[in-house]
Amino acid sequence: MINYVFCYCKVDKWSFLDSSLGLNDLRNLRFGKITYEQILYKIKVFEHSQFIFLNEDFPNTHQKLISGLSDYLSLNDCYLDYEDSVAVLNLQYFPRDINMLSSKLCQAEASSLPLIITAEETDTKVSTVVLKAKNLRELKLPFDSPIFEAPEHSLINLNTPSEVMDLFNEGLVLRNFNSMQKGRTGYFLKHSKQKSKMKAEHEFLNTLPTAIRPFYPCCGDYLENLENDEAGYEIELVPSLDVAKFLINNYFSSCERCEDFIQSIEKYCDAVPHKTVSVEEYRLKMTELFVKKGKQRLEALSKVKCLSRLNKIVKLFGFDSVDDFGKAYLNLLENDIAKMDDAELYCGHGDLFFGNMLYDPSKRLLKLVDPKGGNASLAMMPIWYDLAKLSHSFMGNYDLMIYGLITPFLNDSLELSLKIRKEFKKSCQLLSNAFSAFLSKRKIDIKRVRLYEGSLFLSMLPLHEEAPLRMSCQLIRAIEIYKYYTTEEK
Repeated sequence: MINYVFCYCKVDKWSFLDSSLGLNDLRNLRFGKITYEQILYKIKVFEHSQFIFLNEDFPNTHQKLISGLSDYLSLNDCYLDYEDSVAVLNLQYFPRDINMLSSKLCQAEASSLPLIITAEETDTKVSTVVLKAKNLRELKLPFDSPIFEAPEHSLINLNTPSEVMDLFNEGLVLRNFNSMQKGRTGYFLKHSKQKSKMKAEHEFLNTLPTAIRPFYPCCGDYLENLENDEAGYEIELVPSLDVAKFLINNYFSSCERCEDFIQSIEKYCDAVPHKTVSVEEYRLKMTELFVKKGKQRLEALSKVKCLSRLNKIVKLFGFDSVDDFGKAYLNLLENDIAKMDDAELYCGHGDLFFGNMLYDPSKRLLKLVDPKGGNASLAMMPIWYDLAKLSHSFMGNYDLMIYGLITPFLNDSLELSLKIRKEFKKSCQLLSNAFSAFLSKRKIDIKRVRLYEGSLFLSMLPLHEEAPLRMSCQLIRAIEIYKYYTTEEK
């Protein structure tokens, strides 16, 4: 039996995870819904083990490792039977192949010999050690200790930026119509069966105005007739994580980091070209982007499989059905648009949420990906669309919904609401405050921004049919914003 699992979880100073995400403890690293620590707890051979996390350097010799563990067990009165085992994990080597690691741990548990798993052919690249109680008592390993060299790519060195990027990109949340793969040196190949979308994105990136070109990755060739009747284009490989990854790893837990990030957003907004049109043309564009699209999505929503579930949710808020709620929301939009006297159109990205922003905090560098598409010189839109998308992430917690880190619950007033996990509450509040200050500084009506943010939560519902819980969260958020807006109006 493996009684104790010692985990060395210190993040090396100046490594990618330290300088980029600001992590100092590897067990908190989150690739999706669960943390590195939670992944370890799920390994079956550890189900009865006690975990001990050590925030110090991994010993550079086997002798130091054994002596250190022996001292720790003695000082903390940790008793081991003669046939018991202790596992030691160097968390610097992330097990991409959990089944491989689990299998080897089971073999070591059943064997009378210890086991050493290496990431490379060198003693300093040890990822896992399983020691028997007798080894700790004798303070040495037997000469015939088996050494297993892990297969290539089964262990990821978290100190290597390219390997960390690959690991994060494996779990990249993409819509079901696109996918990414490595292309020629320095590029990704983004491809999809939706050829018109690929062509539109490629055209947008190739026709970007000079002023905002630095905020987008370089675009390579457009390619058709790919496998499976797909089209795609080459996009520069930017060695940065998207902002949603920063959020789920709690990077934004300080005011300073939030302010640095919002300053990058401000620089982009200041650089975006704009042009003046008539008020009538402006209102027509707003109607097309929000009302017309909203009606189309409401029609699509009437055909989703979980419609009855969504109808039950809106009834808790006093609406007869999702369709009833949707029409009420569209009526709000139409009334607001009719009062607008704006006349400036901007070269909009069209999908400006955290998942489409690549960010390098050390350089304060922002790169935007996955634009709505079309000729950039013609892709002019009211600023409210990009502001609503930004608000989606800054105030609406959309990215936490995508990662399943926010759930519906009944609050103290027995009303259906959304619950943010405790570890993200501070970050979410700081980001919300930073965005509110950003809007206030620009004299932008936050109430109006939130109105259009809520309409986008509503219009996106049919795009997430594969995830009913996520749809429920988005619907609840849309209703909350509707209630907030209409209450404020009274």
